[in-house]
Amino acid sequence: MLSIARPGPEPSLNQTIRQLPQLRELYLPRCSSRYDKNASPGAILRWPPKLQHLTLSGSVSGQFLWDMLQQPGNFPPTFSSLSIHHCPSLDQQGIKPLLSTLSPNLTNVELRDLPSVKHGRLNGVLDWLPNLLSLTIALDYIDSRFGYMPLDFSPERWQEAKPLTSLTIVSSGRQGDPARNFTPTDLYTLLDERYLGRLRYLSIGASTEWDKEHSEELDALQYLLVEELDKENWTEGRWHYTDIYKLIGTTRHMEYEAWIHQTSLGRKMRPKFRVLKNR
Repeated sequence: MLSIARPGPEPSLNQTIRQLPQLRELYLPRCSSRYDKNASPGAILRWPPKLQHLTLSGSVSGQFLWDMLQQPGNFPPTFSSLSIHHCPSLDQQGIKPLLSTLSPNLTNVELRDLPSVKHGRLNGVLDWLPNLLSLTIALDYIDSRFGYMPLDFSPERWQEAKPLTSLTIVSSGRQGDPARNFTPTDLYTLLDERYLGRLRYLSIGASTEWDKEHSEELDALQYLLVEELDKENWTEGRWHYTDIYKLIGTTRHMEYEAWIHQTSLGRKMRPKFRVLKNR
């Protein structure tokens, strides 16, 4: 892991990275807002050949991000994880092109503490990133239309479920239109209709105050995720249980409760619901 306080002179940064061919995580916590088109680090930086995760924060401009994408082949095939947070000037117009261009590789994304992103502007992130498995996102940027589930979607279309398996929802502290806020009920619907039928890990930050304002809805959401949805996937041999289904012929030979309580693999694979007190 390498953390660079400020992308300094390009030769120095490139020289440092060239000396670390095994580097897998790169953190740029203070990206400079003083953009020089002819000396932009992003336009000429050769990313480490084994880079897996990149974090950007600070005064990142949309132009800075766009220049990083002028040579998208510079990102190695190992790259799959991106975190963007505490970027005061970055809005949806800067974020969407970056995510869309890197979408073939990105499976893990974190988006939070982005004050220039308006309410509801990141509703389409699941469409922009069709291979996304893990998402951390602030309520401030999504609303009741998050995910854009078709009106005619139903459990019978379970095979069309988004691939998302892990979702963490936090809040950056801004208030949107109460009539459009994304609520536990909206999330329940996405799971109940199996649009997010592959979800296994759900974490709700205390900053959302859902545990105070929607405790009953959270209880229902937890039961749906942990008891109903995963049991259905087990019984039908879907998604993460496909290989188990093939191995033992059918999951119907073992009760779901026995699977999750009496086998080490079952305990490891069972879904998890958490309220994060520190987020």
